[in-house]
Amino acid sequence: MQTLDDRKLNMATITVNGVRLAYDEAGAGPPVVWVHGGFTDRRGFDLVVPLLAERYRVITYDRRGHSQSERVPGRQGVADHVTDLAALIEQLDVGPAHLVSNSDGGEIALKLAVLRPRLVASLWLHEPSLHGILPDDPEVKQPLEDLQARLDRVIAELEQGNNETAARLLIDDPAVMGTGAWDALPEQTRRTFIHNGPTWLDTARDPTYGLLDVDQLAGITVPVMMSGGAHSDPADSAVVACLAHAFPHARRHTFPDAGHVPHRTHPDEFAGVVTGFLHAVAAQARDGMARELADGDSRIAGRPPRRSRPTVVLASPTPSRVHRCAVCWAWLLMWRCWR
Repeated sequence: MQTLDDRKLNMATITVNGVRLAYDEAGAGPPVVWVHGGFTDRRGFDLVVPLLAERYRVITYDRRGHSQSERVPGRQGVADHVTDLAALIEQLDVGPAHLVSNSDGGEIALKLAVLRPRLVASLWLHEPSLHGILPDDPEVKQPLEDLQARLDRVIAELEQGNNETAARLLIDDPAVMGTGAWDALPEQTRRTFIHNGPTWLDTARDPTYGLLDVDQLAGITVPVMMSGGAHSDPADSAVVACLAHAFPHARRHTFPDAGHVPHRTHPDEFAGVVTGFLHAVAAQARDGMARELADGDSRIAGRPPRRSRPTVVLASPTPSRVHRCAVCWAWLLMWRCWR
């Protein structure tokens, strides 16, 4: 695996919204953009990228203020990260792209799908940090208060400049990586978490952090996977359940032996499930295209179109392609009659 210095020499950069972002690409095929969570960076996906790059064009990037991307003066809010992701997809010309996300990255990916749906082909959301959407329910109240108390301790350490203590508190949380996990991390990874702590503090201070109007999700029709870990914090699991209810068509998956970061703790399993989801999305898209073309053929021949299975997760093929196919069939039928 490349060292931090090697990655800095070989990385690509792109300027979006006046901020220079570092990113990597691997593989070829349908584009898959990975959106990392707080404290970490694009290297958090290093163990899973090679497994996806065999069939996909995989793009990972450091969000603004993280690691090798530029940190501009002032606070970095959630909206900044959303507009950065949109600009990244547009400037790399990879839209619509499949988005795979975790934690804060899930909040960013989901908000992009609400604001710019044409840029998104599908959504993988592992425990998005949208605790503000949870209902005022006694069963949820206590786990949420417990989580907030632990995060408040992390925030307090960051405000005092104790970045390493804050990162240790976060990583050693049993619902994240587990007690003692900090000491087991490679030195480079620990430096990453220490460096990126202040950027997460900016996010935590953003009044829109963790909030979303759930009614807006009705406009999202792309395939969605909601995933969680069996050992995750109950508040994170509640967010997954709440969003799954808001997305009636969403698939769900639970990693039985993992928590909040399965791409780090169980990379092979995580990559396998993500690959399976993307394959299913592609197969469903092909099936939807075939039904549309068959219906066009039926209308030309004067037959009623066959009844297709209802679906809410796939976008229709472009009218221009269907129209071209219909015209071709019409000319073929006329030629046969003339013969």
